[in-house]
Amino acid sequence: MKIHGTAQGGAESKKDFGVAFSGNGGTDIDDSGLKAYWKFNEASGDILNSSESDDSLGATADLTVTGASYQQGSPPVGNGMLFDGVNDSAVDGGDLSSYNFMHNTSAEFTLCYWLKNGATNQTDYLIGNSRYYGAGTDIGNSFRYQATEAIDASIERGVDDAVVLRARPTDNYIPDTENWYFYVWTYDQSLSSDNMVITRNNANSESFTKTANAPTDSNSTFAWRVAVGQDDAKFGHFYISECSLWNRVLTDDEITALYNDGSGQAIY
Repeated sequence: MKIHGTAQGGAESKKDFGVAFSGNGGTDIDDSGLKAYWKFNEASGDILNSSESDDSLGATADLTVTGASYQQGSPPVGNGMLFDGVNDSAVDGGDLSSYNFMHNTSAEFTLCYWLKNGATNQTDYLIGNSRYYGAGTDIGNSFRYQATEAIDASIERGVDDAVVLRARPTDNYIPDTENWYFYVWTYDQSLSSDNMVITRNNANSESFTKTANAPTDSNSTFAWRVAVGQDDAKFGHFYISECSLWNRVLTDDEITALYNDGSGQAIY
């Protein structure tokens, strides 16, 4: 049980008090359900899972970096990492079951990140643990960006090429090479419609409904990866910062706090 100091100098459990004391001068963020928090602030070495939540995946969600450039891009908060679209990547070496909450029969999650595109014609992998939409026998989730067309997300069930859900927002969501954008994907399998919602910069919002294809409780097929597809191809060229993954749907107020009028807010 983690203990955080109160303004009066006492102590409260985060579970009891319900918020994480970030000490960053912004709104306190409840970190319950925060499985992984990759700040991309490091100057070298692994990208660490900085989640202090009782629900954290811990060091099993640390990302091993290959070739990427540290402290790049001047994001709204903290530092960013640049992946060059050629051979850079960051890979989680943890248990394949760690991310099952994103695709199983009771799936519920939120994925947040700040993103800036690195190339005007790049169409490649962003983050996830399956290859891409309709990959056949993959189990897991994929998030891609297609800079000249769209961005998309999918939940793969590992049976034929039928997915649980595919989301492909309109071109209003495409990143560019000039600006940082705050993306939030939420998903709730239990809903009858509008299961996945994407927002960008806390303004645009678009929802997508699951198919009739049943999800699976089986383990993900691949490890969680950033900037490289599971076939060691489709390298992404982008800057990323402040990426957080939750096993619950964040509230509108929480998303607004993290966006912070475009200035961003660190969770801790």
